[in-house]
Amino acid sequence: MKHKSKLSSTEQLLAGGSFRNWLRLLCANGVEAPYLCRALFVTVTSLMCSPLRLLERALYGRAFDAVEIDHPPLFIIGHVRTGTTHLHNLISHDPNFGFLSTIQAGAPNFSLTASRFLRPLFRWGLRDTRYMDNMSMSLDSPQEEEIALARVSPHSLYHWWCFPKRMRFYFDRYGLFDDLPDETLETWKRHYLELLKRTTYHAQGRRLVLKNPANTGRIRVLLDLFPYAQFVHIYRNPYVVYPSTKHLHLKMLQIFSFQKYDEDELEAFVLYSYERVMKRFFEDRALIPQGNIVDVRFEDLESDPLGQLRRIYTELGLPGFEKAEPVLRDYIDSQSSYRKNVFRLQPDEIDRIGRHWRFALDRWGYDVPPEITTPDSVAL
Repeated sequence: MKHKSKLSSTEQLLAGGSFRNWLRLLCANGVEAPYLCRALFVTVTSLMCSPLRLLERALYGRAFDAVEIDHPPLFIIGHVRTGTTHLHNLISHDPNFGFLSTIQAGAPNFSLTASRFLRPLFRWGLRDTRYMDNMSMSLDSPQEEEIALARVSPHSLYHWWCFPKRMRFYFDRYGLFDDLPDETLETWKRHYLELLKRTTYHAQGRRLVLKNPANTGRIRVLLDLFPYAQFVHIYRNPYVVYPSTKHLHLKMLQIFSFQKYDEDELEAFVLYSYERVMKRFFEDRALIPQGNIVDVRFEDLESDPLGQLRRIYTELGLPGFEKAEPVLRDYIDSQSSYRKNVFRLQPDEIDRIGRHWRFALDRWGYDVPPEITTPDSVAL
């Protein structure tokens, strides 16, 4: 099934990002005719924001360069649609932590300037909820750093949402760093560290809690940058993850893509990417020093969030849980009215998931949830 372009003016992944980055992506991938208006919008906004990037560099460049990341980050990892955002939102309410905000991710090279002068415009252009799951969102909500990387660097996993004809190329190279030239890897590290320095500056030196599903397959590189980093890995029933992941990618492609895409190819990619990234994670997690990683079952976090947070803090030796508990409890209570999307799984999809993802199903002890086979739907 083919999809026509749908212009989404203020909510383009690359809009307002680095103009040089945009030109490099255009040369490498191309734009198809139905998406020319979308590409023009990205071109204009990237050019318009160039003076802001220059101004911010002039005003704060030395301050950013002088930042030292004294505290190794706490990385929240896991395949997309496993609850990483929910967990990130929870831990980010602990005042001991700093995090990358939505406005920082949207304007990574001029976020201080944007915060001072452009906040009303950014607020006007931002949805109150996310496209894929209706979770609340604001300019100050925690956000994942891959979005910021995509705006300033051609070496981001999320560029496949913009150029789906090369989805496996972007996944293999920037989700797993397979066949990535050493020079390109060093460039990626530099961009990543620059982003985390800026985020640390915003956070006034506090320890960062970072959530990025793309990092699940990058354990080796993250440990090279931060040998004493700690990790929280969250996982979820693969039979639930599959349709939710497909829904996420379809939504993002409809908004961000500059090329036509095929849903059959997307379904195959969902099976392929989950298998590759989770097997890579299972291989590399042994590199993480003992005591620096904890696994969280989404279903347990959903049923007992405070209890699971307490366990995370205890197993990782994180300070301050008792002090942060009232704030965490208030946030949990505020989410009581949230309702998850509902999707349907076909029998052939259940069969494919069981065949391709058996390694994860067996490892975690999952089976087909009863709600998939009785009412023919599953809450996601």
